Amino acid sequence: MTISSKRAFPLFLCLALGTSASVVVPRDVCAQSASDLATARALYKEARELRDNGDAKGALDKFKAANALAGTPITALELGRTYAQLGQPLEARETWLSVARMKVQATESENAKSARTEAATLAEQVATRIPSLLIKIDGVPAGASLEVKVDGATVPTEALGLQRKLNPGEHVVVARAGSLPEEKRTVTLKEGESQTVTIAFGGGTAPVVVPPPEVVPTPEKKPEPAKEAPPATATQTKNKTNPIVYIGFGVGAAGLALGSVAGVVTFSKKSDITPLCAGLSCDASAKKLVTTARTWATVSTIGFIVGGVGVAAGVVGLLMPKKELVVAPGVTASLRLDPGSVGLEGTF
Repeated sequence: MTISSKRAFPLFLCLALGTSASVVVPRDVCAQSASDLATARALYKEARELRDNGDAKGALDKFKAANALAGTPITALELGRTYAQLGQPLEARETWLSVARMKVQATESENAKSARTEAATLAEQVATRIPSLLIKIDGVPAGASLEVKVDGATVPTEALGLQRKLNPGEHVVVARAGSLPEEKRTVTLKEGESQTVTIAFGGGTAPVVVPPPEVVPTPEKKPEPAKEAPPATATQTKNKTNPIVYIGFGVGAAGLALGSVAGVVTFSKKSDITPLCAGLSCDASAKKLVTTARTWATVSTIGFIVGGVGVAAGVVGLLMPKKELVVAPGVTASLRLDPGSVGLEGTF
């Protein structure tokens, strides 16, 4: 069979594209012109380079053109990936689903078969990312015409009250009912989210009803070590030793010491006087000793009296404890001896 030169070149391009590792063209595409096929191949290559360099938006137009000129499982797969990368899961899914509607060619390469399988998988996965919006209209006057648009696209009346699939992002809902003023609502959808917007005519505007905000769990914090609570302040009344105890026993000790010392001195003077006296008469030389002995006897008596009083005061202090601590000055006592007199000095 002889092939004319007019058909030989397009057929060659068709076979070249069909065996290319990057683009697979079904036999039906061979009906397209050589210009379409060559342009599609060049656009596909340019789109891949742009996307690889981070320009997905620029790559999108070229992928769309290449897929329109020579639609194959591979061009549709890459076009869907670009839609998904740009945050348009709705278009991405529809593009991947279109691969299943493409006729399978007997000469289809392994790359094309793999693209079909991957496109079907991605279409199922991206479905969960597509949000939806439910539009409710209330208060439309009887006989009034109703027109509802979402982002400028008219929504059929039969579709109102049903979930409408949209891409994530901000959307504007506009409703008109007869001659009533136009009502407009703006709603922002997140991936996989469902919201409801209600528009009420005739005397009221219903607010947009949105689901509660998503609660992001905060990282669990480790409990801080328990701090020891300061000891409870308790008011306690403790019995304190009455200062009288220290003063009394101090004075008593000093008095008894003085009385004892004075008594010893008195007895020593008596032993000196006895040889100088016979009965009630004494020698003249004993007169001074007698006077001194009497003085010491008086001091001894005073000392024992003071000591007794001090001890008694100390005992009373023990029986009468104080509720507060009182700082009392220390007790000091000293014996003062002068010619012809004896004294007790100190602080009490």
